[in-house]
Amino acid sequence: MKDVESAHLLAKTMVDIGRLADLHTVAAITSMEQPLGRAIGNVLELAEAIAILRGEGPADVSDLCYHEAAELLVMAGRVPGMAEAEMRVKKAVHSGDALAKLAEVIEAQGGNPRQIEQPDLLPRAPVRAMLRVPRTGYLAEIEAEGLGLACMRLGAGRFQKGDAIDYRTGFVLQAKVGDHLSSGDPLIEIHARSEDEVSSIQNAVLACYHWSEAPVNAGPLVYDTLRPE
Repeated sequence: MKDVESAHLLAKTMVDIGRLADLHTVAAITSMEQPLGRAIGNVLELAEAIAILRGEGPADVSDLCYHEAAELLVMAGRVPGMAEAEMRVKKAVHSGDALAKLAEVIEAQGGNPRQIEQPDLLPRAPVRAMLRVPRTGYLAEIEAEGLGLACMRLGAGRFQKGDAIDYRTGFVLQAKVGDHLSSGDPLIEIHARSEDEVSSIQNAVLACYHWSEAPVNAGPLVYDTLRPE
């Protein structure tokens, strides 16, 4: 949703629907003021998911995944409360059980579990280019929707039914909101099929970034969690 008020309304509606269907439903209202994590694109996000299950992922998306996994443990009645649930999640990650389960799921669906154990085996786009910071200052905003649309132009998503998807393409963010950067620092890595695609996308990508002379607070990751009344 475009604003917190609309998100609250949608979340309450979904929780009410779950209650009427006699399903335990919980809705988390989370920030999309900037992309979660650093990866945008199919294979790139899979590599990031693997890193999260290794305990090595970006802090924001890792914290959200751990929070949601803990919430599900409580909802399923596996633990009495969030504190124990969070400990169970962290144990599963640090013991390697979480990553092993993902490899098991991939293998059960006919995939190659070695790609989970060795992410370097995942497909890679033929062209990688680093877009650099155009000015010195604090990163104030990254338009998540704009970057998503730009990523689709690289082939990572469909504009209409039937469009082919290139799972290799996308972006890897090198900076997040609140970071102070100098002109020429790495900003975002573009994974594309050709140099021409990189050139064609640069202006659209840069337009998604907004800057400030003053320090910027990234704000909360989880605004609220709605549970059945």
